[in-house]
Amino acid sequence: GLHFTPQLFDALEQRGIKTCFLTLHVGLGTFRPVSTDIVEEHQMHAEFYSISPATAARINEHRAAGKRVVAVGTTTVRTLETAADSAGQLSARSGWTNIFIYP
Repeated sequence: GLHFTPQLFDALEQRGIKTCFLTLHVGLGTFRPVSTDIVEEHQMHAEFYSISPATAARINEHRAAGKRVVAVGTTTVRTLETAADSAGQLSARSGWTNIFIYP
């Protein structure tokens, strides 16, 4: 979402698309090259994230109503995957994630 401009957010809103935000403090580990021969063995450095009660509630409501939730960027996906429980319910919380997304 770093490249989303205020104009793009306005255009999304005009089309009835709702947005919400979360925070992941991206560290140097995000940009560190994979140094293992087997990609699944790469260890990602932990990065701090935060999801507000409003964001968690909106995402949970949309999912319960069968609406789409689109995560923009791998940092967003990493945060949502970390904070969701086994049923896919999101809770408002802060913590650390070291999830590594790979092909």
